Amino acid sequence: MKIVLVGHVCLDENVSEKVQYNSWGSALMYIANYYKAQNIEADISLIAPYGKDFLKYTADLKPLLKPHSGPTLTY
Repeated sequence: MKIVLVGHVCLDENVSEKVQYNSWGSALMYIANYYKAQNIEADISLIAPYGKDFLKYTADLKPLLKPHSGPTLTY
């Protein structure tokens, strides 16, 4: 099965009293990771703007656009 997800992606920067971490964000990435977690065998492609700093989160996915020159939107 082939699935193409269209939308936006972002990086989530979370800070608490003792911990700070960055991870993927957005509904598009949630859906992509949901399919992986449910062991749904699908060839998942993304159409979304992102920067080179997001590439580490696309290892199991196929971005259909090249990364733009700036950073990925961070929340």
